[in-house]
Amino acid sequence: MYKHLQSGASHVHWKRITCNSKASPKGTFITWLALQNRLPTKDRLISWDIDISGECEFCLVHEEKLTHLFFECQYSKEIWSRVLTQMGMQRTIQTWDDEVRWAAVQSRSTKERAKLCSIAFIETIYAVWIQRNSSVFKDHYDPIESVEMASEPNHVEDMGEDANPKEDPDEDPEEEFDDLEI
Repeated sequence: MYKHLQSGASHVHWKRITCNSKASPKGTFITWLALQNRLPTKDRLISWDIDISGECEFCLVHEEKLTHLFFECQYSKEIWSRVLTQMGMQRTIQTWDDEVRWAAVQSRSTKERAKLCSIAFIETIYAVWIQRNSSVFKDHYDPIESVEMASEPNHVEDMGEDANPKEDPDEDPEEEFDDLEI
C-alpha cells in the first residue's frame, strides 16, 4: 500500500535540507515553503491581483521574487556570506537554485560541519524572511550585523545540541513507560 501511494510522488533533491533537521521548526517550515516557491513574495501577491508595490523591501530597486530575495539581493547575500565566513567557509554566493543544491549536498553528509551548514542555511532563510516581513508590516528591518548574529555558528551549535540531547547510556528507555497504566 505504501509503495502504491509513493509511486505518484516526485522526488526532490532538497528533501534532506528540511527532513530530520535540527534547525528551529519555524525556520524549517519557512525554508520548506521557500523550497517549493510558496512564500508569499510580492511577485506572487501581485499575480493574485493584490495591489502592492512589487519592489524589494531591502534594495528598493528590483522586483521582489524568491530568487531575488534569496540571494540576489545584496542584503540577504551579505548576511549569508557573513554566516558562512563565521563558519570558516569562503565561497562565492550563487543563485537560489545553486545555493539550494549546495545545501542539499551538505544535508546529506554525516559530518557535523555539514549538518551545521544545513542548519545555518535554514536559519538564514528564516532570518531574511522575518526581516522582510518586518519591513513590510512595521516599515523597519534590522541591519545586517544584528541579523547575522542570529545565525552565528555558536548559536547554531547550541540549537543542534538542544534539539537532540544525548541519551544516557545507563538509562533504560523502557523504564519511562513502566508506570503507565493502559
